[in-house]
Amino acid sequence: MTTSQTVQASRSVLSFFGTVLLLTGALIMAGHSDFIRPEGVPWFMLGAGLSAAGYLLSVSCGRHRVLVFWIVTVGVRCILLYSAPGDDVWRYIWEGQIQLEGFSPYLHPPADPVLEGFRNPDWLKINHPGTSAIYPPLTQLGLRLLAWMNPATWFFKTAMVVPDLVICLLLFLRFRVRRALVYAWNPMVIYSFAGGGHFDAWFLLPLVACWLLMDTKGDRAPWLENRIELAGAFLIGVSAAVKWVTLPILGWLVWQRLRKREFGWAIMLLGFGLLPFLLALSVFVLTVDGLGPLVPREFTMVTRGCELVPWIIEQGWPHTYESNSISLGAIALVSGLLVLTVRRFDRMVELLIVALIVLGPSNHAWYFTWGLPFAVASRNWGSILLSLTGFTYFRLHMTLALTGKWVLTGIERSILWGPPVLGWLEWLLIGRRSDGSR
Repeated sequence: MTTSQTVQASRSVLSFFGTVLLLTGALIMAGHSDFIRPEGVPWFMLGAGLSAAGYLLSVSCGRHRVLVFWIVTVGVRCILLYSAPGDDVWRYIWEGQIQLEGFSPYLHPPADPVLEGFRNPDWLKINHPGTSAIYPPLTQLGLRLLAWMNPATWFFKTAMVVPDLVICLLLFLRFRVRRALVYAWNPMVIYSFAGGGHFDAWFLLPLVACWLLMDTKGDRAPWLENRIELAGAFLIGVSAAVKWVTLPILGWLVWQRLRKREFGWAIMLLGFGLLPFLLALSVFVLTVDGLGPLVPREFTMVTRGCELVPWIIEQGWPHTYESNSISLGAIALVSGLLVLTVRRFDRMVELLIVALIVLGPSNHAWYFTWGLPFAVASRNWGSILLSLTGFTYFRLHMTLALTGKWVLTGIERSILWGPPVLGWLEWLLIGRRSDGSR
C-alpha cells in the first residue's frame, strides 16, 4: 500500500469514527435535554462533547459521499426532534394561540390576568411570564400560523428544522459536501433547531439566500445585477422582520448606493427592505386588539447572561451591571461604523454577527449558530469554536438549580470565550492579508 493510500485509508477510518461520535452524542443529548431536571445536564454535556469531537473529525478529515452526508444530516436532526424542547417553544405556542383569540402578545404578557382563561399546564413552563413579546410582527404571524395548524411541540420544532435543512441544501449546492459539513453537522446547529426548537433558522435562511444571490452579481449583466440587489434587499428585509439583529445589513446595502450618489436606487432598496416588516405589521395590527411596544424596554435594558465585553467593563465599573445602555450604545456605534467602512457583503455580515455577540449583554447558546453558514466559506474558526464552547451555556441550568443564579463561573467564562476570541483574531488577520479589505 502506497503512502497516499495509507493516508486515504486513515482519513476514511477517522471520518467514519467521527460520524459515529456525532450520532452517539446526539442520542445522549436527546435523552438528557430536559433541563428542568438539572441532574441530566452532565449527561447532556457528555453527549455534546462526543458530538463536538465527531464534528471536528468530520470537518478535518471527512470525505463523505453525498448520500452519507444527507442521511446523517437528516437523521441526526430526527434524533434530536425527540428531545425535550427549549423553554422558548412554550412561549411560541402561547403567543401563537392568543393571537388566534384576538389578543396581541405585545399588549398582554403571559401573566396578564385577562388571559387566565387560556392557561393550561404548559403555561407554567413559559419563561419570563411578566414580559410581553420581543419577537417582530412577521415572526408573530408565523407563530400564529403554526398554532392554527397544530399547536404541538413536535410540529413547532419541525417548522424550525425545515428552514435549517434548506440552508443545508443551499450550502451543499454552492460548496458541496466537505464545506457544507461546517454548518450541516454542527452540534449546536442540530440541537438549537431540532432539539431546542428555536426559530433563528427563520431569519438565517433569507440572510443566507441573500448572500448566495448577491455573491453571483458580478457574473451577470448590469440590468440583472440591479434586480438581484432589489431581491437581496427584500430578503434582508424578511430576515430583519423575523429578528431585528440583521437590520444594519439593510442599512449597509442602502449605503453602498448612497456613497455613489445613486439616491433613487438607495430609496428603492430601502423600500424593498422595509416592505416585509410593513406588510407584516399591517396584517398583525388589523387582526389583534392592538400593538404595544415591539421591544419591551425594561427587559432589554437589564437582561444579562454569557456576556463578554459587558462583563469586562463590569469588572472596573460594577454599576454598569444595572443597565445595558452602554452595551447597546456600543452595538449601535460599531454597527454604524461597519455600515460605513466595510465593502463586502459577506464580510459585513460576519463582522456584524461577531460584534453583536461580543458586545451583547445577553447571549443564548443558539445565538452561536448565526455565523456558521458564513464560516462555510470563510473558515472563520472563531465562529466554529464558539458553537462548540457554547455548550458551556447549558451548565447554567445546574448553577441555577444549585444557587438560584444565572451566572457563569470564571473558568466557564474562559472556556466559553477563550478559544473563539483567538479564532476570531486569526480570521481577522488572515482576512486582511488575503484581500486587503474589511
